[in-house]
Amino acid sequence: MRDWPTMSTPRRRVAALVAPLLVLASASTSCSGGDASSQPSATPSSSASSTRSAPPEVTTQVSLERVPGKLPADVRRRVQRQVGDVVDRWFDAAYVGGRYPRTDFHDAFPGFTVSARAQAHHDKALMTNQPLGKRIDGVRATQRLVWIDVLPAGGRAAGATARFRLEFTTTGRKHTSVAVRGRLFLTPGPDGWKVFGYDVAKGTPDELQPPRPKSQSKSQPKAHAKTQEKKKQHGKNDAKGGGR
Repeated sequence: MRDWPTMSTPRRRVAALVAPLLVLASASTSCSGGDASSQPSATPSSSASSTRSAPPEVTTQVSLERVPGKLPADVRRRVQRQVGDVVDRWFDAAYVGGRYPRTDFHDAFPGFTVSARAQAHHDKALMTNQPLGKRIDGVRATQRLVWIDVLPAGGRAAGATARFRLEFTTTGRKHTSVAVRGRLFLTPGPDGWKVFGYDVAKGTPDELQPPRPKSQSKSQPKAHAKTQEKKKQHGKNDAKGGGR
C-alpha cells in the first residue's frame, strides 16, 4: 500500500509575479544539466546535517546553471547561496529534519510566500513527510541536489527557478525510500528570496528517475508522466512536465 495518493491530473494556479519567470521556467525544462549523472558542483548550503553513528547524511549540493544574460559574479554567488538556502530549509522542515514520530508539519514551509504556504499546507501529503510521520522514527537523506536558473534584469536577479532532487530513507515501523523532485519558483524581496509557486512530484527513486538526455526526450513524453507518483503544480500559468 502506497503512503501517498497515486498520480492525479496536475492542478494549475496563478500566483503573483508569474509573468517574469515564464521564459526562465520554460528554459529550465529544456536545460541539459540537472540529472543524477550531472551533479551540481559541490557548494554545500549553510544547513548542516547532524552527526550520527551511521554514515553521515549528505549535504545539499547547489549549482548555478542557466543565466540567460549578464549577471555580475558576486550577484551570481549570492543568488546561489541564498536560493540554495531557501530550498535546503524546506528539505529539512518538511522531510528530513525534526523529531519522528511526528504529525505536526505546521512550520514546514519557511521561505514560502503567504499564498504559496497556504497552498502547500493543502498539499501537505505531497509537500511534507506527513503521510509517513506517525510510523517512522528517523529519516536519513541520501541525495540533496539543487540546480538554479536565474533571470537577470539590469544587473540584478529578477527571479529564479530551483530544480531539485531529494531522496531519503526512513526507519521505524515503515522502512522505505522516497524521492521528491521538481521546481520551486522564487522571487526576491525585502525579506530575501521567497517561493511563490512549485511543480513537485513524489514517488519512489525508481519511479522518479532523471529525465532522458535532451537529444532523446525532445519529441517524447516525460518519462515520469507514466508513473504513479503524486504530482502538483502551483503558481504557474502553463507549467509542463516535472522539474529536475
